[in-house]
Amino acid sequence: MNAARGFTLVEILIVAVIFSGIIAVVFMTLFISNNSFWSSEAFVAVQQEARRALDLVGKELHEAGNIDTELTAANGDTPAGGATRLNFQVDRGYNVSGCTANAICWGNDTTNGGWVHYLRNGSQLMRCQSAAADTVIADYSACRVLANDAASFLIDYVHSSRTVTVRLNVQQTSNRLPGGSMGITPNPLRTQVRLRNAS
Repeated sequence: MNAARGFTLVEILIVAVIFSGIIAVVFMTLFISNNSFWSSEAFVAVQQEARRALDLVGKELHEAGNIDTELTAANGDTPAGGATRLNFQVDRGYNVSGCTANAICWGNDTTNGGWVHYLRNGSQLMRCQSAAADTVIADYSACRVLANDAASFLIDYVHSSRTVTVRLNVQQTSNRLPGGSMGITPNPLRTQVRLRNAS
């Protein structure tokens, strides 16, 4: 009769090393997949956020009239380097009661002569309204969020060509992301709008 033979210590150690290697590879694959998932999710989110905001800004600026930033007088050029706030007026209609007769009435969504503002509040790009171009916005509750995770928002305006250049950088931060953050590509996204209306 053959006696049952057990495993030797060397054989057990070899099997343990092989299984340890397999488990290490499985965990490494899961770790890399998890990082890849969070990176791709964040990349898509910041790209969509920035493009959606720039699309809204571009459409509205095409119809804008008077332009002003915190660095210039109304309808003057913005110095190179860019402003961080854009003030403008939208067309409220032609021959509107309370405005100049037989002319376009400029203002914001609700007020003749009012202004619309694009500016950052913390990490949000906001669209606010007020009565005057340089009004300090203290209460953002009535403002609309155009983009979250806005790391920077810069504007250049050239009055002679009536061209507004907007640069927006959206960056999401999380300890789940490699390096701790994910930004848009290219950084920042840029759109240039030539205003159609003469103010």
